[in-house]
Amino acid sequence: MRIVHLVAGAGQMYCGACARDAALLSELSRRGHDVRVVQLYTPMRLDRDGVADDTAVYLGGVSLYLEQTVPGYNLVSGLFRGFLDSPAVLRWAGQFAVRTQPETLGPMTVAMLSGSAGRQREPIARLQAFLNSLPQPDVVIIANSLLSGLAPHVGGKAGIPIVCGLMGEDSFIDRLPSPYREQAIDLLRANASAIDRFVAPSRDHARTMAALLDVPIEKIVPVPAGIRADGFRPAPSRQRGEPYVIGYLSSIDQRKGLDLLVDALRILVRDVHRNVKIIVAGKPLNEAYWKEIRAKVDAAWLDDRFEYVGELDFAGKVAFLERCSVFCVPSRIAESRGIAAMEAMAAGLTVVAPGNGVYPELLREGTAGILFEPEGVEELASALAWAMDNPELTAQIGANAGVIVRSKHSVETMADAAVDAYEEAIRASRAG
Repeated sequence: MRIVHLVAGAGQMYCGACARDAALLSELSRRGHDVRVVQLYTPMRLDRDGVADDTAVYLGGVSLYLEQTVPGYNLVSGLFRGFLDSPAVLRWAGQFAVRTQPETLGPMTVAMLSGSAGRQREPIARLQAFLNSLPQPDVVIIANSLLSGLAPHVGGKAGIPIVCGLMGEDSFIDRLPSPYREQAIDLLRANASAIDRFVAPSRDHARTMAALLDVPIEKIVPVPAGIRADGFRPAPSRQRGEPYVIGYLSSIDQRKGLDLLVDALRILVRDVHRNVKIIVAGKPLNEAYWKEIRAKVDAAWLDDRFEYVGELDFAGKVAFLERCSVFCVPSRIAESRGIAAMEAMAAGLTVVAPGNGVYPELLREGTAGILFEPEGVEELASALAWAMDNPELTAQIGANAGVIVRSKHSVETMADAAVDAYEEAIRASRAG
């Protein structure tokens, strides 16, 4: 199968959607499919999997922003545009992803969803010309629905089916200010008519996005996210007297709920006198929120119970998980993928997670993890205390988790489901 895959990089921030796409595309290439990766916005930051791609970045994030905000920018020379769209400049700009919050991106989001009707029609035309120069693909994949404004343009030649990923865009759309949120939803629904099939990483997310996009649920094919479990190792047994370690690995902003975990830590340490600590890894996306977290830790006298280790590469992630007793990212949003939780499961850790989004499905309703009421701090503290008090059962849950992630959420099973979805899209396109 000849596949063209449009991916949106996330700057210098580790991105679970990028990791999922890279693992999938690497596996498809290994199987002999002809995969052409086209990078949009910024270069992808890859954790493990490298994929054969073009070095260029199309719809460069810096130029797109200037196109949207600076009158007359379309008159700027192509040479200067090329400089701004170079991978080196875009990697540098990617350091400031902390500032690209949905609350400030309403006009840009609406413009991109508008496709050639928006202010980015010239860079979209250049992307379309490049795609038209490629050998005709069997299918074009758009990484997520926020790129669906490209759908009418990226086929290039008639009859090429388009598949669009669904990767948690609902939480981004919900945070857009009015009237951009309403405009974005209208455009998403209009763009859906140009897409042959959507793929979603969980059944829960498929239902959520079917309602948001106003499409029949049959148009959304579940393709569970998967990881390469090799390389992750079970944590060594804890020695008596060592603190119980709760690991948090994710981006750091309010949606991911690190403040809830700090509040639960305070209950465990101050109210029930547990020997426990949190280690945190990830990039702070909101400096004000990060300062609030540090102030909360200081105010509760938990400095010696809270450790921040920064952003991690793959080797650092493996070492991080080996230090953990359990893993917890108590998200306020209904997560669609749970990649970090899968990696913790591959390391044999029990995941303590909110009982919404992908987690009930991923954790098999509690047989491969511990679920608690979303945003319930007391419930979270109780779940963590239960894990501490029942080490043998917790170890068995972690062992179950390792089996589940290797059998149900491997890269191989993800690729099998993706190929089935692509073939279904091809059949639907031909029937149409």
